[in-house]
Amino acid sequence: MKRLTLLIRPNPDDSWIGGAIYFRNLINSIRLAADVERWQVELVIVYEDRNHLPSVDRLLPADLKRIFVSDFEDIELNRNERSALNDVPPGPERRNLRRTFIYGRIIESVNGDLIFPYFPAGNHRLPCAVVSWVPDLQHVRLPEFFDQQEIDIRDRKYSAAAHLSDAIVLSSESARRDFHEKYSDYKTRLSILRFYTLPEVRWYEIDHRDVIRRFGLPDTYFVVSNQFWAHKNHKVVVEALKILDSRGIKPFVVCTGGVSDNRRTGVIDGFLQQICESGLWDRFRILGQLPRIEQIQVLRGARAIIQPSLFEGWSTVLEDCRTLGQEVVASRLDVHVEQGVPGTRFFDPMNPGELAEQIEDCMNTPRPFSVEREAEARAMAEKRAIECGKNFLALAAELDARKMK
Repeated sequence: MKRLTLLIRPNPDDSWIGGAIYFRNLINSIRLAADVERWQVELVIVYEDRNHLPSVDRLLPADLKRIFVSDFEDIELNRNERSALNDVPPGPERRNLRRTFIYGRIIESVNGDLIFPYFPAGNHRLPCAVVSWVPDLQHVRLPEFFDQQEIDIRDRKYSAAAHLSDAIVLSSESARRDFHEKYSDYKTRLSILRFYTLPEVRWYEIDHRDVIRRFGLPDTYFVVSNQFWAHKNHKVVVEALKILDSRGIKPFVVCTGGVSDNRRTGVIDGFLQQICESGLWDRFRILGQLPRIEQIQVLRGARAIIQPSLFEGWSTVLEDCRTLGQEVVASRLDVHVEQGVPGTRFFDPMNPGELAEQIEDCMNTPRPFSVEREAEARAMAEKRAIECGKNFLALAAELDARKMK
Protein backbone atom coordinates (compact mmCIF):
# COMPACT_ATOMS: atom_id res chain seq x y z
CA MET A 1 0.00 0.00 0.00
CA LYS A 2 1.37 3.39 -1.01
CA ARG A 3 1.78 5.80 1.91
CA LEU A 4 2.08 9.57 1.62
CA THR A 5 1.94 12.49 4.01
CA LEU A 6 0.93 15.69 2.26
CA LEU A 7 1.14 19.11 3.89
CA ILE A 8 -1.44 21.50 2.45
CA ARG A 9 -1.26 25.27 2.98
CA PRO A 10 -4.67 26.75 2.07
CA ASN A 11 -4.66 30.31 0.82
CA PRO A 12 -5.19 32.54 3.89
CA ASP A 13 -6.75 35.45 1.96
CA ASP A 14 -10.28 35.70 3.36
CA SER A 15 -11.32 38.00 0.50
CA TRP A 16 -10.66 35.38 -2.18
CA ILE A 17 -13.58 32.98 -1.94
CA GLY A 18 -12.58 31.11 -5.10
CA GLY A 19 -9.26 30.22 -3.47
CA ALA A 20 -11.03 28.80 -0.41
CA ILE A 21 -13.31 26.70 -2.60
CA TYR A 22 -10.27 25.48 -4.57
CA PHE A 23 -8.68 23.98 -1.47
CA ARG A 24 -11.92 22.50 -0.24
CA ASN A 25 -12.41 20.74 -3.57
CA LEU A 26 -8.77 19.65 -3.84
CA ILE A 27 -8.62 18.15 -0.35
CA ASN A 28 -11.87 16.23 -0.77
CA SER A 29 -10.78 15.05 -4.23
CA ILE A 30 -7.51 13.72 -2.81
CA ARG A 31 -9.35 11.83 -0.08
CA LEU A 32 -11.76 10.28 -2.55
CA ALA A 33 -8.94 9.26 -4.87
CA ALA A 34 -6.93 7.79 -1.99
CA ASP A 35 -9.90 5.60 -1.07
CA VAL A 36 -10.32 4.44 -4.67
CA GLU A 37 -6.59 3.73 -5.09
CA ARG A 38 -6.36 2.24 -1.59
CA TRP A 39 -3.48 4.48 -0.68
CA GLN A 40 -2.80 5.56 2.88
CA VAL A 41 -2.69 9.34 2.57
CA GLU A 42 -2.44 11.65 5.56
CA LEU A 43 -3.36 15.26 4.88
CA VAL A 44 -1.94 17.86 7.24
CA ILE A 45 -3.25 21.42 7.08
CA VAL A 46 -0.65 24.12 7.80
CA TYR A 47 -1.71 27.57 9.00
CA GLU A 48 0.46 30.48 10.04
CA ASP A 49 -1.11 31.53 13.32
CA ARG A 50 -3.04 29.49 15.87
CA ASN A 51 -4.84 32.65 16.95
CA HIS A 52 -6.12 33.50 13.48
CA LEU A 53 -7.83 30.76 11.51
CA PRO A 54 -8.60 31.85 7.94
CA SER A 55 -12.19 31.49 6.81
CA VAL A 56 -11.24 28.61 4.50
CA ASP A 57 -10.96 26.39 7.58
CA ARG A 58 -14.74 26.30 7.88
CA LEU A 59 -14.90 24.55 4.50
CA LEU A 60 -12.40 21.82 5.36
CA PRO A 61 -13.03 18.45 7.03
CA ALA A 62 -12.85 18.77 10.81
CA ASP A 63 -10.94 15.51 11.22
CA LEU A 64 -7.80 16.72 9.42
CA LYS A 65 -4.70 17.42 11.47
CA ARG A 66 -3.85 21.14 11.78
CA ILE A 67 -0.34 22.48 12.39
CA PHE A 68 0.50 26.11 13.16
CA VAL A 69 3.75 27.77 12.16
CA SER A 70 3.47 30.05 15.19
CA ASP A 71 3.94 27.01 17.45
CA PHE A 72 7.43 26.51 15.97
CA GLU A 73 8.64 30.12 16.11
CA ASP A 74 10.78 29.53 19.21
CA ILE A 75 12.58 26.43 18.01
CA GLU A 76 16.29 26.22 18.73
CA LEU A 77 18.29 26.12 15.52
CA ASN A 78 21.17 23.69 15.12
CA ARG A 79 24.75 24.80 14.60
CA ASN A 80 24.63 24.64 10.80
CA GLU A 81 21.39 26.63 10.69
CA ARG A 82 22.77 29.29 13.04
CA SER A 83 25.89 29.54 10.92
CA ALA A 84 23.85 29.95 7.75
CA LEU A 85 21.76 32.69 9.37
CA ASN A 86 24.85 34.53 10.60
CA ASP A 87 26.12 34.68 7.02
CA VAL A 88 23.06 36.69 5.98
CA PRO A 89 22.61 40.34 7.02
CA PRO A 90 19.42 41.27 8.90
CA GLY A 91 16.47 41.84 6.60
CA PRO A 92 13.93 39.96 4.46
CA GLU A 93 16.42 37.39 3.17
CA ARG A 94 17.43 36.42 6.69
CA ARG A 95 13.80 36.19 7.82
CA ASN A 96 12.99 33.98 4.84
CA LEU A 97 15.90 31.70 5.65
CA ARG A 98 14.76 31.27 9.25
CA ARG A 99 11.27 30.58 7.94
CA THR A 100 12.71 27.84 5.72
CA PHE A 101 14.32 26.22 8.76
CA ILE A 102 11.02 26.40 10.67
CA TYR A 103 9.15 24.74 7.82
CA GLY A 104 11.83 22.08 7.73
CA ARG A 105 11.08 21.23 11.36
CA ILE A 106 7.33 21.19 10.69
CA ILE A 107 7.81 18.77 7.81
CA GLU A 108 10.09 16.54 9.87
CA SER A 109 7.56 16.50 12.74
CA VAL A 110 5.03 14.70 10.53
CA ASN A 111 7.50 12.92 8.22
CA GLY A 112 6.05 14.86 5.30
CA ASP A 113 6.54 13.79 1.69
CA LEU A 114 5.24 16.92 -0.07
CA ILE A 115 4.18 20.46 0.74
CA PHE A 116 1.71 22.41 -1.40
CA PRO A 117 1.58 25.22 -2.17
CA TYR A 118 4.96 26.56 -1.10
CA PHE A 119 7.22 29.16 -2.69
CA PRO A 120 10.95 28.68 -2.01
CA ALA A 121 12.75 31.85 -1.00
CA GLY A 122 16.35 30.63 -1.27
CA ASN A 123 18.64 27.74 -2.09
CA HIS A 124 18.17 25.88 1.20
CA ARG A 125 16.06 22.82 0.46
CA LEU A 126 13.17 21.51 2.50
CA PRO A 127 13.16 17.82 3.50
CA CYS A 128 10.30 16.96 1.14
CA ALA A 129 9.04 17.69 -2.36
CA VAL A 130 8.06 21.34 -2.83
CA VAL A 131 5.18 22.18 -5.16
CA SER A 132 4.20 25.76 -5.93
CA TRP A 133 0.83 26.93 -7.22
CA VAL A 134 0.24 29.63 -9.81
CA PRO A 135 -3.55 30.13 -10.13
CA ASP A 136 -3.17 32.47 -13.09
CA LEU A 137 -0.95 35.15 -14.63
CA GLN A 138 -3.44 37.97 -14.60
CA HIS A 139 -0.67 40.41 -13.63
CA VAL A 140 0.95 39.66 -16.99
CA ARG A 141 -2.17 39.79 -19.15
CA LEU A 142 -3.99 42.62 -17.34
CA PRO A 143 -1.26 44.65 -15.59
CA GLU A 144 -3.55 47.70 -15.47
CA PHE A 145 -5.40 46.05 -12.57
CA PHE A 146 -2.25 45.86 -10.41
CA ASP A 147 0.13 48.38 -8.92
CA GLN A 148 3.79 47.96 -9.82
CA GLN A 149 4.74 46.70 -6.36
CA GLU A 150 2.32 43.76 -6.58
CA ILE A 151 3.48 42.94 -10.11
CA ASP A 152 7.10 42.89 -8.91
CA ILE A 153 6.23 40.67 -5.92
CA ARG A 154 4.44 38.14 -8.13
CA ASP A 155 7.25 38.14 -10.67
CA ARG A 156 9.90 37.49 -8.03
CA LYS A 157 7.85 34.75 -6.39
CA TYR A 158 6.94 32.96 -9.62
CA SER A 159 10.44 33.32 -11.06
CA ALA A 160 11.95 31.77 -7.92
CA ALA A 161 9.44 28.92 -8.08
CA ALA A 162 10.34 28.36 -11.73
CA HIS A 163 13.89 27.52 -10.68
CA LEU A 164 13.64 26.19 -7.13
CA SER A 165 10.37 24.24 -6.81
CA ASP A 166 10.12 20.56 -7.67
CA ALA A 167 6.95 21.31 -9.61
CA ILE A 168 4.48 24.10 -10.27
CA VAL A 169 0.77 23.36 -10.44
CA LEU A 170 -1.31 25.37 -12.90
CA SER A 171 -5.04 25.05 -13.42
CA SER A 172 -5.24 25.16 -17.21
CA GLU A 173 -3.39 24.86 -20.48
CA SER A 174 -4.10 28.55 -20.93
CA ALA A 175 -2.20 29.34 -17.71
CA ARG A 176 0.64 27.03 -18.76
CA ARG A 177 1.06 28.93 -22.03
CA ASP A 178 1.14 32.23 -20.16
CA PHE A 179 3.72 30.90 -17.71
CA HIS A 180 5.90 29.49 -20.47
CA GLU A 181 5.83 32.81 -22.30
CA LYS A 182 6.64 34.92 -19.23
CA TYR A 183 9.17 32.64 -17.50
CA SER A 184 10.62 30.87 -20.53
CA ASP A 185 13.83 29.91 -18.69
CA TYR A 186 11.95 27.84 -16.09
CA LYS A 187 13.69 24.69 -14.82
CA THR A 188 10.91 23.01 -12.90
CA ARG A 189 8.12 20.75 -14.03
CA LEU A 190 4.81 22.38 -14.97
CA SER A 191 1.82 20.25 -14.05
CA ILE A 192 -1.74 21.06 -15.09
CA LEU A 193 -4.26 20.13 -12.42
CA ARG A 194 -7.78 21.03 -13.49
CA PHE A 195 -10.00 21.28 -10.44
CA TYR A 196 -13.71 20.50 -10.29
CA THR A 197 -16.54 21.29 -7.93
CA LEU A 198 -17.41 18.37 -5.68
CA PRO A 199 -21.04 18.64 -4.55
CA GLU A 200 -22.14 18.29 -0.95
CA VAL A 201 -25.09 16.12 0.01
CA ARG A 202 -26.68 18.97 1.95
CA TRP A 203 -26.98 21.07 -1.22
CA TYR A 204 -29.73 18.75 -2.42
CA GLU A 205 -31.51 18.38 0.90
CA ILE A 206 -32.86 21.91 0.54
CA ASP A 207 -35.67 23.00 -1.75
CA HIS A 208 -33.97 25.79 -3.68
CA ARG A 209 -37.35 27.44 -4.22
CA ASP A 210 -37.56 28.23 -0.50
CA VAL A 211 -34.32 30.21 -0.69
CA ILE A 212 -35.46 31.97 -3.87
CA ARG A 213 -38.71 33.00 -2.20
CA ARG A 214 -36.89 34.23 0.88
CA PHE A 215 -34.79 36.54 -1.27
CA GLY A 216 -37.87 37.70 -3.16
CA LEU A 217 -36.53 36.66 -6.56
CA PRO A 218 -38.75 36.29 -9.64
CA ASP A 219 -39.45 32.94 -11.29
CA THR A 220 -36.97 33.66 -14.09
CA TYR A 221 -33.64 35.30 -13.36
CA PHE A 222 -29.96 35.22 -14.32
CA VAL A 223 -27.04 35.13 -11.89
CA VAL A 224 -23.63 36.79 -11.92
CA SER A 225 -21.75 34.96 -9.18
CA ASN A 226 -18.47 36.86 -9.06
CA GLN A 227 -16.80 39.08 -6.52
CA PHE A 228 -16.93 42.76 -7.39
CA TRP A 229 -13.38 42.94 -8.69
CA ALA A 230 -12.59 45.14 -11.68
CA HIS A 231 -11.60 42.29 -14.00
CA LYS A 232 -14.88 40.46 -13.35
CA ASN A 233 -16.45 42.92 -15.79
CA HIS A 234 -19.89 43.41 -14.24
CA LYS A 235 -20.36 46.57 -16.28
CA VAL A 236 -20.90 44.67 -19.53
CA VAL A 237 -24.00 43.08 -17.97
CA VAL A 238 -25.53 46.50 -17.30
CA GLU A 239 -24.72 47.58 -20.85
CA ALA A 240 -26.36 44.43 -22.23
CA LEU A 241 -29.51 44.97 -20.15
CA LYS A 242 -29.70 48.55 -21.37
CA ILE A 243 -29.69 47.28 -24.97
CA LEU A 244 -32.42 44.77 -24.13
CA ASP A 245 -34.45 47.41 -22.34
CA SER A 246 -34.52 49.47 -25.54
CA ARG A 247 -36.23 46.47 -27.16
CA GLY A 248 -38.74 46.08 -24.37
CA ILE A 249 -36.99 42.97 -23.00
CA LYS A 250 -36.58 42.99 -19.23
CA PRO A 251 -34.40 40.20 -17.77
CA PHE A 252 -33.69 40.16 -14.03
CA VAL A 253 -30.12 39.69 -12.78
CA VAL A 254 -29.01 38.55 -9.32
CA CYS A 255 -25.45 39.34 -8.21
CA THR A 256 -23.70 37.33 -5.52
CA GLY A 257 -20.14 37.80 -4.32
CA GLY A 258 -18.03 40.03 -2.11
CA VAL A 259 -18.43 43.75 -2.75
CA SER A 260 -14.87 44.98 -2.06
CA ASP A 261 -11.83 45.02 -4.34
CA ASN A 262 -8.49 45.23 -2.55
CA ARG A 263 -6.77 46.53 -5.68
CA ARG A 264 -9.33 49.04 -6.88
CA THR A 265 -11.67 50.88 -4.56
CA GLY A 266 -15.04 51.96 -5.82
CA VAL A 267 -15.84 49.03 -8.13
CA ILE A 268 -19.19 48.35 -6.48
CA ASP A 269 -19.97 52.08 -6.26
CA GLY A 270 -19.29 52.48 -9.96
CA PHE A 271 -21.51 49.50 -10.72
CA LEU A 272 -24.39 50.89 -8.68
CA GLN A 273 -24.02 54.29 -10.32
CA GLN A 274 -24.05 52.66 -13.76
CA ILE A 275 -27.28 50.82 -12.89
CA CYS A 276 -28.95 54.00 -11.66
CA GLU A 277 -27.86 56.07 -14.65
CA SER A 278 -29.20 53.37 -16.97
CA GLY A 279 -32.56 53.35 -15.20
CA LEU A 280 -32.23 49.64 -14.47
CA TRP A 281 -32.36 49.59 -10.68
CA ASP A 282 -35.42 47.33 -10.70
CA ARG A 283 -33.64 44.73 -12.86
CA PHE A 284 -30.87 43.90 -10.39
CA ARG A 285 -30.70 42.33 -6.94
CA ILE A 286 -27.31 42.47 -5.22
CA LEU A 287 -27.16 39.81 -2.52
CA GLY A 288 -23.46 40.15 -1.72
CA GLN A 289 -21.39 37.33 -0.26
CA LEU A 290 -23.77 34.51 0.63
CA PRO A 291 -23.09 31.38 2.65
CA ARG A 292 -21.98 28.74 0.18
CA ILE A 293 -25.13 26.65 0.58
CA GLU A 294 -27.37 29.65 -0.16
CA GLN A 295 -25.27 30.65 -3.16
CA ILE A 296 -25.72 27.14 -4.56
CA GLN A 297 -29.51 27.31 -4.17
CA VAL A 298 -29.60 30.61 -6.07
CA LEU A 299 -27.52 29.02 -8.85
CA ARG A 300 -29.79 25.96 -8.98
CA GLY A 301 -32.89 28.06 -9.58
CA ALA A 302 -31.46 30.40 -12.23
CA ARG A 303 -32.34 30.37 -15.92
CA ALA A 304 -28.62 30.66 -16.62
CA ILE A 305 -25.42 31.94 -15.02
CA ILE A 306 -23.55 34.81 -16.67
CA GLN A 307 -19.76 34.75 -16.37
CA PRO A 308 -18.53 38.00 -17.98
CA SER A 309 -14.96 37.99 -16.64
CA LEU A 310 -12.05 39.47 -18.59
CA PHE A 311 -9.60 36.92 -17.18
CA GLU A 312 -9.60 33.61 -15.29
CA GLY A 313 -7.07 30.93 -14.46
CA TRP A 314 -9.88 28.34 -14.26
CA SER A 315 -13.37 29.50 -13.44
CA THR A 316 -14.88 28.16 -10.22
CA VAL A 317 -18.26 29.49 -11.32
CA LEU A 318 -18.18 27.43 -14.51
CA GLU A 319 -17.29 24.33 -12.51
CA ASP A 320 -20.18 24.99 -10.12
CA CYS A 321 -22.48 25.16 -13.15
CA ARG A 322 -21.08 21.93 -14.59
CA THR A 323 -21.71 20.15 -11.29
CA LEU A 324 -25.26 21.53 -11.05
CA GLY A 325 -26.13 20.88 -14.70
CA GLN A 326 -26.70 24.60 -15.17
CA GLU A 327 -26.42 26.61 -18.37
CA VAL A 328 -23.71 29.25 -18.70
CA VAL A 329 -23.34 32.41 -20.74
CA ALA A 330 -19.59 33.02 -20.60
CA SER A 331 -17.04 35.44 -21.96
CA ARG A 332 -15.10 33.97 -24.86
CA LEU A 333 -11.80 33.40 -23.06
CA ASP A 334 -9.40 30.61 -24.01
CA VAL A 335 -9.74 29.14 -20.53
CA HIS A 336 -13.56 29.18 -20.64
CA VAL A 337 -13.47 27.35 -23.96
CA GLU A 338 -10.91 24.92 -22.50
CA GLN A 339 -13.19 24.15 -19.56
CA GLY A 340 -15.78 22.90 -22.02
CA VAL A 341 -18.87 23.10 -19.82
CA PRO A 342 -21.64 21.50 -21.93
CA GLY A 343 -23.97 23.94 -23.64
CA THR A 344 -21.98 27.07 -22.80
CA ARG A 345 -22.99 30.14 -24.80
CA PHE A 346 -20.05 32.45 -25.52
CA PHE A 347 -19.82 36.18 -26.11
CA ASP A 348 -17.10 38.79 -26.57
CA PRO A 349 -16.62 40.32 -23.08
CA MET A 350 -16.08 43.72 -24.69
CA ASN A 351 -19.27 43.50 -26.75
CA PRO A 352 -22.47 44.02 -24.73
CA GLY A 353 -24.52 43.48 -27.88
CA GLU A 354 -23.36 39.86 -28.09
CA LEU A 355 -24.23 39.30 -24.44
CA ALA A 356 -27.65 40.87 -24.99
CA GLU A 357 -28.32 38.44 -27.84
CA GLN A 358 -27.39 35.45 -25.70
CA ILE A 359 -29.58 36.60 -22.81
CA GLU A 360 -32.50 37.20 -25.15
CA ASP A 361 -32.06 33.75 -26.68
CA CYS A 362 -32.09 32.20 -23.21
CA MET A 363 -35.32 34.01 -22.40
CA ASN A 364 -36.89 32.75 -25.62
CA THR A 365 -35.91 29.13 -24.89
CA PRO A 366 -37.29 28.11 -21.48
CA ARG A 367 -35.25 25.55 -19.55
CA PRO A 368 -37.25 24.39 -16.52
CA PHE A 369 -35.46 23.02 -13.48
CA SER A 370 -34.85 19.28 -13.94
CA VAL A 371 -34.16 16.87 -11.09
CA GLU A 372 -32.98 14.29 -13.62
CA ARG A 373 -30.52 16.66 -15.30
CA GLU A 374 -29.16 17.76 -11.94
CA ALA A 375 -28.76 14.15 -10.74
CA GLU A 376 -26.85 13.21 -13.88
CA ALA A 377 -24.50 16.17 -13.48
CA ARG A 378 -24.02 15.35 -9.81
CA ALA A 379 -23.03 11.76 -10.59
CA MET A 380 -20.44 12.89 -13.11
CA ALA A 381 -19.02 15.44 -10.66
CA GLU A 382 -17.67 12.80 -8.29
CA LYS A 383 -15.94 10.98 -11.15
CA ARG A 384 -14.20 14.19 -12.22
CA ALA A 385 -13.19 14.96 -8.65
CA ILE A 386 -11.65 11.51 -8.23
CA GLU A 387 -9.69 12.01 -11.45
CA CYS A 388 -8.38 15.33 -10.13
CA GLY A 389 -7.34 13.67 -6.87
CA LYS A 390 -5.63 10.83 -8.73
CA ASN A 391 -3.63 13.32 -10.77
CA PHE A 392 -2.43 15.10 -7.65
CA LEU A 393 -1.49 11.81 -5.97
CA ALA A 394 0.37 10.69 -9.08
CA LEU A 395 2.39 13.91 -9.03
CA ALA A 396 3.11 13.51 -5.31
CA ALA A 397 4.19 9.88 -5.73
CA GLU A 398 6.46 10.72 -8.65
CA LEU A 399 8.15 13.57 -6.80
CA ASP A 400 8.49 11.46 -3.67
CA ALA A 401 10.13 8.67 -5.66
CA ARG A 402 12.51 11.18 -7.22
CA LYS A 403 13.46 12.44 -3.75
CA MET A 404 14.25 8.91 -2.63
CA LYS A 405 16.87 8.43 -5.35
